[in-house]
Amino acid sequence: MSRKARCGALSFLKNLAFHGRCILTGKEALSHALPAIWEDLRKVGHAAIASSEKARNHRRSAKLTEAGRKSYNAGAYAKAEEFLRRAISTDPKYALPVAYLGNTLYKQGEFEQAVAVWKRAYNLDPSSEGGTKAWRKLRALRNQGGELVSELEMRVMDTTVPPQGSSDR
Repeated sequence: MSRKARCGALSFLKNLAFHGRCILTGKEALSHALPAIWEDLRKVGHAAIASSEKARNHRRSAKLTEAGRKSYNAGAYAKAEEFLRRAISTDPKYALPVAYLGNTLYKQGEFEQAVAVWKRAYNLDPSSEGGTKAWRKLRALRNQGGELVSELEMRVMDTTVPPQGSSDR
């Protein structure tokens, strides 16, 4: 049961006890208390249904994420992207498919989109598996980017170093 459903159930029990005391002491008529109790019970039911729907969506998203991961590992990046986008639309707060989507976009040459998606995954839930994976990718890119910038600066400063792949030496 979700935290929200537990809080709703606890609130219902407190209200039930309150109305029970009021009825027993004659401060409230049963005909007045029952609609309020019924409304509280309805709210608890809605919270429980929402909680189970959220859990069901998360399980669907996890299955789609796994299908996307398998497609990615098989090199079927377009298919992986499709599965991962479906996973994200099923449970938008689940960071793992978002992080995997970043990997998929990167493999497809969509570097700017990949970085934006990894940032999104990290911001969704930094301590989750998806957030951690995204953070590692971003950190690796930053380190790689720093090395590339340093190499370019060295080339500019030292004109004796030919560009990579050149056979001038």
